[in-house]
Amino acid sequence: MQSIQRARSRLRSHQLDDAWVELQALKAAHHEASFNAELVELEADCHLARFEASSVGFADRRELERAVELYQLLVTSTANINWAHYQLGRARMLSMDYLSAVQEFQQALVLTGRNDIPEMTAYCYERLGYIEYYENRNPSSALSYLQRALDTYPADSDQLWQVSVYLLCGRILSEFYDLASALAATQIAFDVASRNNGKSLVAEALLATTELLATTSNNDHKIITTITRYMQFKSRPPGANLTWGRLNELLGDAYANLQQFDNAIDAYQSIHHFNPDHVSEGNIQLKLARCYYQLRQFSQVEKCVLKALRETSQDELVQIESHLYEILGNAYFSMGGYHKAAQAYEHALQNSISDQGSKTDIYNYLDFARMQIYG
Repeated sequence: MQSIQRARSRLRSHQLDDAWVELQALKAAHHEASFNAELVELEADCHLARFEASSVGFADRRELERAVELYQLLVTSTANINWAHYQLGRARMLSMDYLSAVQEFQQALVLTGRNDIPEMTAYCYERLGYIEYYENRNPSSALSYLQRALDTYPADSDQLWQVSVYLLCGRILSEFYDLASALAATQIAFDVASRNNGKSLVAEALLATTELLATTSNNDHKIITTITRYMQFKSRPPGANLTWGRLNELLGDAYANLQQFDNAIDAYQSIHHFNPDHVSEGNIQLKLARCYYQLRQFSQVEKCVLKALRETSQDELVQIESHLYEILGNAYFSMGGYHKAAQAYEHALQNSISDQGSKTDIYNYLDFARMQIYG
């Protein structure tokens, strides 16, 4: 029926209200005594889509329950069996019944039914891979399913669907410490999204690439380029945003490694705008202090260290206190404040959990300061 196809088209384009109106008109025109598999499937798909689109899912739990009822009715008929099992699998996932979901997806793979969705095999493999990774914590099996999803996805279908699959492959490959393959997967995701005008997916690929690059060394230029491109694709958030806070920290680290200390300071200071309750405030202040020290802005070093000592949680302070006092001692020494420098070095040694080599350096600094004091 042409009207059913029109309703399905609206459903695929997320025009849920229009699809629902079309469905009600179709139901009113249909003779209730006869079973129409296409109409039942459309109604089930509408209920499932409405549940997924709801901002408060549990408030619309009946939508999900009704969808399940209708799909179960379809699997007992001779029509659309594989699609019904696939959709039932998705519904089971939404109910967090992953064992049943796996069974439904496996049924969808082996049974016949609708043949107008050539992507269904890939869809099933992708969902099985998702469950294997996130729920069963079996990355090897997950990667195998995801590769099958990519291999069976039709070349003439919407290529943007593949982006999230490649990104998940990249995440899994990074767990195997195969960073080269992980970066290759995220690069494919970026290329596919770029070619198909998937702006939000381009941003996701750039974000995934950034996180992978951050686990490697000597990639500071690539990190800066990737984060900058991400920020060009995404509008700057007006307030708190943990992702942008994290990106600015990575950006600051990359600039600091390249000795671009002014840029590093700008990035580190932006963290507070996006994440005012940063759990590692002391570490951020330490990074700022080191940048200011390299720029010979020693009074700024003092401000950063004192702020860190005043506001850092005790658990974090244990890890960084000796580093804070060491950089503070260096700043005082450079300003000619040898008494303060010596006191700072003494505090650094008292609170040090550093290796012996670092302690030896601080002892040497302390001796230099004392020599300046006592001659």
